[in-house]
Amino acid sequence: MLDVLYNLLIILMVLFWLLSFKKTKRPGRLRRFVSKNALVVGISLWILASILVVVFVVEFDYFGDSRDVDDAVDAAVVNWTSGINPYTEFVVPRFSEMGHFAIFGDNSDSIAVWSYGPYNYLPFDLMFYSTAHAALGEFGSPVWFVITNIMCASFALFLFYRLLDIKNPYLYSPFAIMLVIFYAFDNTSLTMLLIIGALYLKERSPVIPETLAVMAMGVACLTKIFAVIPFIVLALFILQREIKNRDLRKIAEAAVAIAAACIIAILVIAPFGMSDVLDSTVFVYSSGEVRDDMPIGGTVLSELIGGNSYYSYICLGTMAAAVLIGLLLRSSNDRVLLFLSVFLLVSVKSTLAPFCIAWIFLALKYRDVLVLRDKEFETTKTPPPQASDP
Repeated sequence: MLDVLYNLLIILMVLFWLLSFKKTKRPGRLRRFVSKNALVVGISLWILASILVVVFVVEFDYFGDSRDVDDAVDAAVVNWTSGINPYTEFVVPRFSEMGHFAIFGDNSDSIAVWSYGPYNYLPFDLMFYSTAHAALGEFGSPVWFVITNIMCASFALFLFYRLLDIKNPYLYSPFAIMLVIFYAFDNTSLTMLLIIGALYLKERSPVIPETLAVMAMGVACLTKIFAVIPFIVLALFILQREIKNRDLRKIAEAAVAIAAACIIAILVIAPFGMSDVLDSTVFVYSSGEVRDDMPIGGTVLSELIGGNSYYSYICLGTMAAAVLIGLLLRSSNDRVLLFLSVFLLVSVKSTLAPFCIAWIFLALKYRDVLVLRDKEFETTKTPPPQASDP
């Protein structure tokens, strides 16, 4: 069944992206409205964030029961620390039904239908949460998992606040609180932290910023597979620019960074079995045995031709075309958003996790657009100096 929310979010993402190309001689109306009514807007956002926090605390069990990520991560961590490889053994529970709130509404009689399979997230995710479990496990599940995600998301959004160079934390903070709550039961918090951390290094590191950014983005790819989108874009963007500039030293630095990221990936994955990890994460939906017990569908393409034997080739070809077309775009933010749009459309399963990339790079896109427009507006507003009479 088509996932209405998922596809609506794709439309909204593309719409906001296209609006960023709109030419205007003045800063945006929305920003002017917010500036004039900062107090009212701020109070409204804080009230909304406070309500969400109260609901989250009161309905904590509901949020836990409605998600299966915490169960999956907890099971994988417990089994791995007990000496069982979660990438080869079917020990990780997941919902069999499609949907983020599968055990409620039309899908159930309040009893979750579970299936068991291998761990679907890459090994750095498992290592990180195993460390967190060792430190916070005494709080019990899912509390230790939620605390870990809240810390990851909070630090990520603090870095993002610094990255955006926001002047008014009073308006940013309630947005950050709502995002922290949204990701509290999702290990996307870790991926988000690594992606934002990589972008922060790229713009703020005093030494080899792009080399560190590529390596950090490579580590993000070892948590969730969709992190490969900004990694590929960043690596190709740097290489393309330096090849055009014919700067051999910079080309060599970029190549070393990419090679280092690949070596780190091999070292992290190899102990669990390279083929086993790839089969249970990257190629999980191509395995008939696993795929039959996992919820799939929801995206437009998967609903139309999901059963076609050429579906995988169509997806790969479409994403490759998006990467190649992206090489023509000047902004790396635009390249990520193009690649992400195609990725979301051809995915075999609708999931909200990749949308964290959408809001990160949309925010950076609008930051750059607003800075440029402000400069152009100041230039046109200031008259050129008049020549004095001799």
